[in-house]
Amino acid sequence: MWKVVVVALLALAAVGCGTSRYAMASWQYVQTERTAQGLQPLEWDAALAGPAQARAQEIAELGALDHSGAQTASTIFYGDRPYICEILGKQPTWTQDYAIGYGWIASPTHRECALGTNYRRAAIGVAVGEDGWIYEVMWLTP
Repeated sequence: MWKVVVVALLALAAVGCGTSRYAMASWQYVQTERTAQGLQPLEWDAALAGPAQARAQEIAELGALDHSGAQTASTIFYGDRPYICEILGKQPTWTQDYAIGYGWIASPTHRECALGTNYRRAAIGVAVGEDGWIYEVMWLTP
């Protein structure tokens, strides 16, 4: 398990020096809550990481949280690949690093996604908008 955690942290560090701490904090917050609930930790999905990062950049450029492209409330399609769950979040840079992860767990809808027992793999993308806010995307898939 430690090997998976180290690989995930190294992958998150590659997101970018200024924003990776937010992604790491959210990732760890979700993982801690999954463990507390007796669930298996998520595995970092390198194939999702690039598209999740691109999606974070898109919403940062919009300056808004938008699930455009949603086929249903629980299935998001990005290009031709379905992602079972998409969680979005935004926070000002002056708040705690873990604020988005905390918000995901505190929100019943986001919590259901983050703690879903059918999700095994995930990735987080982070970008800074022109408004100076941090935008995060977490994609989860079986």
